[in-house]
Amino acid sequence: MIQKIIIVAIVLFFSLATYASAVPRPTADKPAATAAVKLPEGQVILDGKPLLIIRGRILSFDPADRARAISDRLAKLVKDPLLRVDSITAVDGDSTTDIVSGDLVLMTVTDADAATEGQPRKALADFYVRIFRTAVDGYHREYSFNAVLLGSAYAFLATVGLIVLLVAFNRFFPKLNAKIEFWRGTRIRSIHIQSLEIIHADRIAALLIGIVRGIRMFLILMIFYFYIPLLLSFFPWTRGFSADLLHFIISPFAIIAQAIWAYVPNIFFIAVIILVTHYFLKVIRFFFAEIGKETISLPGFFPEWSDPTFKIIRFLVIAFAAVMAYPYFPGSESPAFKGISIFLGVLLSLGSTSAVANTVAGVILTYMRAFKIGDRVQMGDTIGDVVEKTLLITR
Repeated sequence: MIQKIIIVAIVLFFSLATYASAVPRPTADKPAATAAVKLPEGQVILDGKPLLIIRGRILSFDPADRARAISDRLAKLVKDPLLRVDSITAVDGDSTTDIVSGDLVLMTVTDADAATEGQPRKALADFYVRIFRTAVDGYHREYSFNAVLLGSAYAFLATVGLIVLLVAFNRFFPKLNAKIEFWRGTRIRSIHIQSLEIIHADRIAALLIGIVRGIRMFLILMIFYFYIPLLLSFFPWTRGFSADLLHFIISPFAIIAQAIWAYVPNIFFIAVIILVTHYFLKVIRFFFAEIGKETISLPGFFPEWSDPTFKIIRFLVIAFAAVMAYPYFPGSESPAFKGISIFLGVLLSLGSTSAVANTVAGVILTYMRAFKIGDRVQMGDTIGDVVEKTLLITR
């Protein structure tokens, strides 16, 4: 009795200690920490390439508006074929520094910009001037006649290489298919287990030819996959489309790979459910088979009930396993998946009314033991022997 009292006291002590540690304790008021405010940003872009980031405002123009205006001025400036990069200079004023090219003001650098970047205003303006000069010079070199001519030469060589590969494929793969046809019945033989033929040689040859065709199609698609972006990258007008095209092609595969990788734990969980259900059904099948053979006897359970009872339990087990595995299927939480599930459920409910009624009637007839296989019965004017009895039909 004393030991029980001591144990109860210890349990109460630890329960009170846990509760006391969980209760929030009053703390002295502390000034709230000032959250770091992230400054808005705008990116200056020329020909799809980012040049610099604008973080400061000027009057009502936020950084995004300033960056957009600077990008538009640069785009107009580089269209001038007579433009010289050294014409882009910084003109220092009392409170601002203007970056100009002739009469065009590309950008105004303020003291707020210098404070944001942590540099003197003049040094920051000179840094921006170097960026603009490098960008304009690179733009002119990319769109120069020599660059376009060189890109055309590269495109011609790439096209010649593509044609050579396609011609080689058109010669190699038909010869390989003819070789497989020639090997049919000689090197490619039927698969036998003793006198039983499992797979005929014609099916093996057809399978190999199908694999060769699939490899050929895959290689052709891969060649065009690399050829088209490569061809577009040789010219400055289509270079941006080249990167976008690669992104459009790679992005679906990357998303699919990420989705598969994210669902790997769910796949293992589904596999475990399937494995456990499979072996559990095997045990149940063996148990009811032994009851049907009268090796195992249960009081009040007749041997002819073993098969229908097993089918009912199997259906319930599979339904339970499906319910357990349903949340782990990809897209099970999406509205489309749920809508399709409801639609199929309604179809099955409306279309299986008679089947459910027949199943219930078969279950009632089975467990009432109205008759069994081998009995002679009369239904109306028809007399016959019961040769088959299932949940859905009795013959």
